[in-house]
Amino acid sequence: MCTQDFRGEMLPQWETLLRKLFPIALPNSVSWNRLDDIFAILRGLVSTADLCHMLLPSSGGIDIHRVARSPDSRCIDIIDHGHIHTMVPKLLTCEIFKDSLEHSYFRLECSSLAPEGDTESPNIKDEELVRLRDGTYTSRIGWDDGVMYDERGYEIELPKGAKLATRYMGGIFVFVCKASEFGQSDEAYNGLQNTMSAAEFRDHIRLRWIRR
Repeated sequence: MCTQDFRGEMLPQWETLLRKLFPIALPNSVSWNRLDDIFAILRGLVSTADLCHMLLPSSGGIDIHRVARSPDSRCIDIIDHGHIHTMVPKLLTCEIFKDSLEHSYFRLECSSLAPEGDTESPNIKDEELVRLRDGTYTSRIGWDDGVMYDERGYEIELPKGAKLATRYMGGIFVFVCKASEFGQSDEAYNGLQNTMSAAEFRDHIRLRWIRR
C-alpha cells in the first residue's frame, strides 16, 4: 500500500478512536494515573492493526500487537511479535490538536523499576532478558540457540513459553498514529520525548509539524 493510501485509510480511524474515547467533546489534554484506566486506554489503541506506533525512550519504536497484565502487578506488558516490553506506568496523557488530529498522541510516563538481571551499571535504562512461563527471568545468553543455563552453569533447553522481554527502568513512551506525518518521520524515533518536558514536547509537535 502506498503512503497516500495508507494515510487515507488510517487517519480517519485515528480520528474515530479519539472521538470514541471522548464522545462529548475533544479536550486539549487529559491524563490518567490509575493503572486500570491506563491499561484500558492502551488496549484501545491496539484495537485496529497498524494504527499506532509506540516510540521508545532512547530510540526506535515498535508495532503494538497486544497489551497485557504483567506478572508484576505494578507493570503492564506491551507485546510486539512475541517480544514483551514491560514498564511501570505512572501517568498517561492524551494530547489533542483539534486542528490536526493526526498529530494527537498519548504520552506515557513511567516510574522506576529495579533491574532483574546482573548489571554493574547504576544508570541502566533497560535490560533484555528471557521471561519464563512462571514470570521469573533468566539471562538472554543462549536465547538464540534455544538454551538457558541452570544454577550450576549447565546448558539446558529453554522451556516452552519462554519469551524475550525488555524491562524499562523508567522513561517516556509516546504512542502516535503510524500514518501521521510525524509518525512516518525519522525524527519520531530518536527518543526526543525523553529529553523534553510534557509541555515542551507538545509545543515542539505543534511548531514543527502543524504550523508549517
